[in-house]
Amino acid sequence: MGLANLGFWNLGSANIGNYNLGSANIGVYNLGSANIGDFNLGSANIGFGNTGNGNIGIGNTGTGNIGFGNTGNGNIGIGLTGDTMTGFGGWNSGTGNIGLFNSGTGNIGFGNSGTGNWGIGNSGDYNTGIGNTGSTNSGFFNTGLVNTGIGNSGDYNTGLFNAGNTNTGSFNPGDYNTGGFNPGNYNTGYFNPGNSNTGIANSGDVNTGAFNSGNYSNGFFWRGDYQGLGGFAYQSAVSEIPWSYDRFQH
Repeated sequence: MGLANLGFWNLGSANIGNYNLGSANIGVYNLGSANIGDFNLGSANIGFGNTGNGNIGIGNTGTGNIGFGNTGNGNIGIGLTGDTMTGFGGWNSGTGNIGLFNSGTGNIGFGNSGTGNWGIGNSGDYNTGIGNTGSTNSGFFNTGLVNTGIGNSGDYNTGLFNAGNTNTGSFNPGDYNTGGFNPGNYNTGYFNPGNSNTGIANSGDVNTGAFNSGNYSNGFFWRGDYQGLGGFAYQSAVSEIPWSYDRFQH
């Protein structure tokens, strides 16, 4: 979605690769602009799993770092914490970490600064994946809670870039949706501004179909309520019973 993208599921312009959100990225799963590589969060990074801007390398957090696992700005080296430093830092500066350049507690992986993370560059807690700043997420660059997927800023979502909560799908600003791009709530489908719809682009509520602005309708382009509903009617008739009062006068 955008202009001049080459690849799949890019949101922005002039991206080359897949699942990039931003512009002029080359690679996959970049969130930002002008990144070259994969899983970068920020802009103008070259490498893998960098969080920040203008980093070159792997797992750097900050701005203008060159190397691996640096936290801060303008560092050149490996595992440095601070600004404008050169050289090698401690392999792990936290407690109970397994891997390289972890500064948190109980992490397994590379460049994690949170607690109980498994992966690369996680600054939140109990995440599995890359670049998660929230908690208990599985995936990449999730800032919310208990998400499974990529770039979810809401909570309890499964999918991509959901800003709402408890969605299954992608790019849902609303809550409890199944599908994509639903601003409303409790929808199944795509682009529904209304609530409790099944279909596409329904601005009313409780519709089944597409482009319905009314409510409780089935079909397409209905403007009123309760439109397009099928019905069934049954009527029975009982024959008149013959009766004569004169029979009882004798």
